[in-house]
This record gives sequence, structure tokens and C-alpha cells, in this order.
Amino acid sequence: MNATFPTLETNVQVSNDLRITKKTIYIKLRWSLILCSKTPSSSPFSAIHLHALKVQRALDCNTIAIINNNKCIKKVTYLHYTSIREREEWLQALNRCTGWKLTDFYRTLDFLGSGTFGQVFRAERLSNRATFAVKMVDNKKLLNFNEIVIMTKLQHAHLLTAVDVLSTKEKTAIILPLMDSDLDKLVEEKGPLFESQARIFMKQILQGLEYMHSYCVAHRDLKLTNIMCKEDLDGNVSLKISDFGGAAILRKGTKFWPGTPFYLPTTPISQAPEQILKKPYGLEADIFSCGGILFELLTGKKPYMHGGRTVQDLFDKILANDWAPIPNTVKLSDQVLSLIRKMLVSEPEERISVTEALADPWFQEQ
Repeated sequence: MNATFPTLETNVQVSNDLRITKKTIYIKLRWSLILCSKTPSSSPFSAIHLHALKVQRALDCNTIAIINNNKCIKKVTYLHYTSIREREEWLQALNRCTGWKLTDFYRTLDFLGSGTFGQVFRAERLSNRATFAVKMVDNKKLLNFNEIVIMTKLQHAHLLTAVDVLSTKEKTAIILPLMDSDLDKLVEEKGPLFESQARIFMKQILQGLEYMHSYCVAHRDLKLTNIMCKEDLDGNVSLKISDFGGAAILRKGTKFWPGTPFYLPTTPISQAPEQILKKPYGLEADIFSCGGILFELLTGKKPYMHGGRTVQDLFDKILANDWAPIPNTVKLSDQVLSLIRKMLVSEPEERISVTEALADPWFQEQ
């Protein structure tokens, strides 16, 4: 019989010291994570990842201690339950979660490719033989398990979010829906798209991004290879933004500042001018990347990769806003060129927002 995931959720008091005042939160046990939120209906604000942690009864009869000995300073999180019976139910489930392996649930079939933060394999679920993509990430590359928290927090038709999460001490397996390909391969095979098809694709990308930005989540590495495609039986292609390894949550009205842990340089081709100049940046950087995506969908060319061979050449062209020449075989409307210019504005304060982009007249064309 295959292993199964326990699914528990409850209100609980949490503290880092048995002697201090306890804070009440709502927790859900999902995969090898304890997701913490303010209420049952609110999105998680943090997660306790159970890999390599020790779970045991505390001195207080209704309390579980979750002990992390991986850092220089020992960290203990106490979960205070309303009864011994509830504590014992959670203790049994948590201990099961700390000992799982990917092979308890999935059989790896073949290698699919590599992303910025991990390798991706095709795998089969043992219980029903359904196929999925498995992203294997070194735990050292997970920014405080930021990617997993975001993929759990955000649920949208145009975002590729997690089905399961399993981990060992060294690696975390993120189980994802299996897609057909990515947008880079599609453009490589079909060449530049007509505006009518690019409009459908770009609207899906921006709708997913608008949802992310509504939660103050910046992707920070948007490019064709991070947009996944799935074709249905009628030939309609659905897109999903993927690879949240570089994504991070901003407090409303704030920026990512140089020298802070989450400043994180992205892939060179995805960087906006403010990132290249090592300035504080925010959600506006994602819009610049989307402008590059739209340019590439319509022309088959990356907007700033022309006439140079080095990363510095690329950066110089981004800073000068020096686009690649549009091929003579490609005819673009004034409306779409206007939208691209608004997205590729050098000054982030003057750049169009994702909501403004979706309201652009180009998207109203038929």
C-alpha cells in the first residue's frame, strides 16, 4: 500500500519560549509543511518546513516542540494544543512527515531540463499512475523556503503552483502539473507570432502577473523559458508562469534594496535598468521583463541581444534602451509598439503597471 499524506488543520497557540505570551494562529499540515495563517480563509504568511527537524512532546502536557539544530543557535518552536488527544494526533502526523522520501509516492521516469534553481524530471504517482513534473531543489538554494511558501500562497489559472512537496535533509521535491513545453520552444518552432496570437498569450501572462502583484509578490526572472504551455484537445494553448525560485514578497510600498538578502540578481536578460544599476527596485521590474517577452513573441528576437557578445554588451543596450532591429518580414501595429515602449521605459516610476497594461487599447483589438 502506498503512503498517504495526513491532512490536519486547527487553531493553535505558538511561541518560541514556554514562559512568554503565546500568539494564536491557524495552522495546516500540508505535505511536509506546516502552513501558518491568521485565519482559516487567509493566505499563509509563513511555513515551517519539517525536513531535518526533530518533533517531540514538550514539558507542557498539551505542547509539541519542533527543534531545529541545523543552525549555530538552536531554535525551538512550541505548538500549544487545546488537549492531549489533539497533540498526540498532530505528533503522530508530524513524525510521519519528517521521514518521507520521494520514492514513497513517485517513480522518476526521465529528465526534462534545468531551471535557475533546480533540475526537473517527469515522474509517475504510484497511487494512480498519473504523471507530473518533479523539480528537485538543493535546500541551500531555497531562500528560507520562499519558493514553496509562494507556490502554496498563490493559486491562479496562469501560475504553475505545487501539487505536493516532499523533502529530505539535502533536497526538496516540488511536484508540479506536467506541461507540454515552454514558450521559448514554441517560438523557436513556429517563429514570430501574429499579433492576434501574441495578444492571447500576453494577456494570460499579465493576468497571472497581476494576481502575483496583488499579493506584492515579484517574480524577478520572467522570460520565455519560464512560461509553460499546455495545449488542450481543441488546440487552445494555456500558459502558466513558472519557476518561482527567485520570487519574493515585498511589503506594500517598499523596494528590494542593494545589500539585503532578497536583492537577488536575476538572469541578465530579465533585468531591468534599475537592477543593472544596483538601485532599489520593486514590482515594476517585472513589467520591463514582460515588455521583452512581448517583443520576442512578435519578432523572434530578444530586444537587447544584438551586436554584442558579452553580458556587459547586453547591459549597455538595456541602459541605452537600444532595441534590436525589427525584421523586414515582421509588420507591427502602432498600438503594440506603443505598448512595448510603455513597458520598456527605463525609469521605473514612468513604466506602465500590469493593470494599466491589461487595460491598454491593444488588448481591445480583435
